Amino acid sequence: MELQQRYMASSVFIFDIDGCIMPNVFSLKAKTSVQALSLLSLYPEFVEFYKQCCPGSLAIYFLTGRKQAEHGEITEEQLKPLRCHEEYTIMYYPEGKSHGPEEYFQWKADSIKALMNQWDKGRVKFYVYDDLEDLFTVLYREISPTLRDYHTQLIQSRADWIKETKDKIPSLMV
Repeated sequence: MELQQRYMASSVFIFDIDGCIMPNVFSLKAKTSVQALSLLSLYPEFVEFYKQCCPGSLAIYFLTGRKQAEHGEITEEQLKPLRCHEEYTIMYYPEGKSHGPEEYFQWKADSIKALMNQWDKGRVKFYVYDDLEDLFTVLYREISPTLRDYHTQLIQSRADWIKETKDKIPSLMV
């Protein structure tokens, strides 16, 4: 357990929200109602992963395509159950940007790169979880894995979190 805590103390977690840690209501229709979004909750399997893997880490970030002005209150409420396990920071999509795929993925990659540069102190391992594999292509192009120690994981369902929790706990002990 002490080994796991020491390892976690050098880890930074970066999670997407919609389609990764909860269902993606945004893919269902062009304009998502506040009511539809407010009915969503975190996958229980993700909450279990968060409880087991994130406490004691250097930092936890949620990068979301949601804009704070439109969905900030709902997002805060949805993530609130996680605060009792470990603090986190939410990074919302900029208000003036469109949600075109190229612009969105570039924003995410640039944000992750900035976070990695912020934590450039000693040996830090970054874990990036997203439901859109296209992000990883942009990320690999922008940030060489030889320059930063990071792991990407495609998560697209609750079942992926079950597997990730089973796989992650033993690998954190290495």
